[in-house]
Amino acid sequence: EKIDQAYPLVRELRDDLTLEAWRNYAETYLGPATMRRHHRGIVVAEYRDTIRGLLCYDVLTDIADSANLAVRDVIVLGMPAGQPAARSLLRHLFAIAGAHQCGVIRVDLTNTMAWLAREWSNPSGDLFRFPVLCFLPGSSVPVPPGIAWPTQSVDTAIKPA
Repeated sequence: EKIDQAYPLVRELRDDLTLEAWRNYAETYLGPATMRRHHRGIVVAEYRDTIRGLLCYDVLTDIADSANLAVRDVIVLGMPAGQPAARSLLRHLFAIAGAHQCGVIRVDLTNTMAWLAREWSNPSGDLFRFPVLCFLPGSSVPVPPGIAWPTQSVDTAIKPA
């Protein structure tokens, strides 16, 4: 049921995604643990019974047995209304990272979700309990904390007829 409820939000990330393709993708994250090699899942943030934010995560272990939390497919409905959902998702990431003793949280963002880097990026780990590394498409360098993203003002967004 929640998978289908999240579908309109997921289409904000990929408008060509079919409901069946979303269900299949979500099942790979939510299927029985015996079918998976590592811990993974989907986190949603709700407000008034409506899903406002969503992300997919994997707990990855490297050769040295160090765990890292890898996050992708992050979707949060618009600024500034999306800030509470974004904070809720980040709190869930901290809980997951703590439960799995992760050393770092790596978040791969799309360009439309770049504004989240301002809220979440903390490569040094001095603001949050864990270092949070946010990456934009095509970049191998994490976004610095507190970076300002250009926004379109209301005056230029609405043009009189």
